[in-house]
Amino acid sequence: MKMKQTECSERQHINSRRRVITQKKAYNIIEFFAAEKIPLLNIHCCMQPTYGDKSVDVSTVRRWVQKFQQEEVGEANLYNKVRIGGQ
Repeated sequence: MKMKQTECSERQHINSRRRVITQKKAYNIIEFFAAEKIPLLNIHCCMQPTYGDKSVDVSTVRRWVQKFQQEEVGEANLYNKVRIGGQ
């Protein structure tokens, strides 16, 4: 399943209404696309028309895709490790 840049731009016309996305939902979407070997920039591009500014940042997509590549599908942990100075 390969997506081209033009497919993402075509979706912009279809998805004129923005949807609300939760972190868990975004994580599941990214996990699926990563398992399908979709490039991370295409993943982010395809989420933008639907979720807009509510979508996760491209750096988050990159971090999660790298995590999925290191682990078996469905075994990655959504929750980050405790960081010093973080909440």
